[in-house]
Amino acid sequence: MLNRSSECAIAAMSLLAELWCEDGQRLTATEVADRRRLPRPFVAKVLTILSQVGLVRGAPGPRGGYCLGRAPEEITLLDITRCFEREDPAIACPHGPDYCGVGDNKCPIHDEVVALQEQKDAFLARTTLAVFCNAG
Repeated sequence: MLNRSSECAIAAMSLLAELWCEDGQRLTATEVADRRRLPRPFVAKVLTILSQVGLVRGAPGPRGGYCLGRAPEEITLLDITRCFEREDPAIACPHGPDYCGVGDNKCPIHDEVVALQEQKDAFLARTTLAVFCNAG
């Protein structure tokens, strides 16, 4: 349901949320990658993007690393996934964007796919990183 970048971003940020709620510790991209068993260069790239939009803060140097840019209860999963997911709802149609939803032309599963996307978006919008604070 989510692309690989979104999944990686949620994995990284959920770890930073756990640390925020415990002691506010910072982690390097390498530490995040190793703790979540994700590819190091991929995590570094995702954290850079998240830093550019203010969802994480990065600090260079020996005591540097990444931490959340705001409190966990102020960051939704939708905030995170918006950085990596396409907004085009027609992409989910198995017949392609030029078929489904153009005029009255709908594929047989159009309404169900739209409902599923709406449920996913509602879940992402109401779920904050605070849910991970007691998950560690």
